[in-house]
Amino acid sequence: MTAAHKNWTDPIWKTHLDHLANLRKELGYKTQWSCHIFNPLTGSSVIKPMLDLDILKNPIKEPPYTLINCVGHWANEEDQNLIYSEIRTTIKDGTMGSVWKAAEELYLKAEEKYEDWHSFFEIIEQTGRKGEFYLYYGS
Repeated sequence: MTAAHKNWTDPIWKTHLDHLANLRKELGYKTQWSCHIFNPLTGSSVIKPMLDLDILKNPIKEPPYTLINCVGHWANEEDQNLIYSEIRTTIKDGTMGSVWKAAEELYLKAEEKYEDWHSFFEIIEQTGRKGEFYLYYGS
């Protein structure tokens, strides 16, 4: 579930967003964490996830993992056909801190190379290949 699906006036959700905003400020990142993290045992939301929380519990493959950002961009200003290019990075483990650091790196590369402005990190999903995950950003 992304931030857009939650009620912004809910005090628990506000606590969650404030916590993530504080972490972002502490880290000095441009990207904003908008992924909803669930406790695998209870299915309930993790309100104040810590950076050492293992969120990529992937029994198929041990780390390192590959994270991929598929960036939509135009080849030139005259051409209105959207092209998708992959930007990849590797992370040492599946902790929230490592994932966020990689998401920041991917965002900065997309911003520099394609002038991409999507900074809300909203979804992470497995690609179907062992140890690879897609990151999806919004604006």
